[in-house]
Amino acid sequence: MLEIQSSVDGQLSSQRQEAVARLLSSDMEARQLHQQLTAVREVLQRHEPVIRIPETREFYWSQLERRLQAPKPAPAATGSPSALMWRWLAPMMGLSAVIAVIALQPFTNSGARSFQLGSGSPQASTVTTFSSEADGVTIHWIN
Repeated sequence: MLEIQSSVDGQLSSQRQEAVARLLSSDMEARQLHQQLTAVREVLQRHEPVIRIPETREFYWSQLERRLQAPKPAPAATGSPSALMWRWLAPMMGLSAVIAVIALQPFTNSGARSFQLGSGSPQASTVTTFSSEADGVTIHWIN
């Protein structure tokens, strides 16, 4: 397939072109592919916009090459010293605010559950307490 496409584009050597011509004469699918690729190439060539440049090709490409090879000027530090200070200070303030929020957050596990065994009333033998701060529930079992 690639050799047939290269043949349509005219990019094959004469030996390879002869081999593709032999293939086209013997294989129907190869012939159909060649016809389709040729039709697509003709449509593209017919509808491709033509761009005219007032300069010669050599002059146009030499300008592009000069622009690409020209050294780029270093960015100058513009602005007042306070503006340059804010460039560094603003991100540091944001970072310190995030650290402060994390550091001041209580170190409690919202899903912590605790069991406590304690002495209940004088009539009861055992009191078991279950607390769930996450669910906001406290349960007392009296045995």
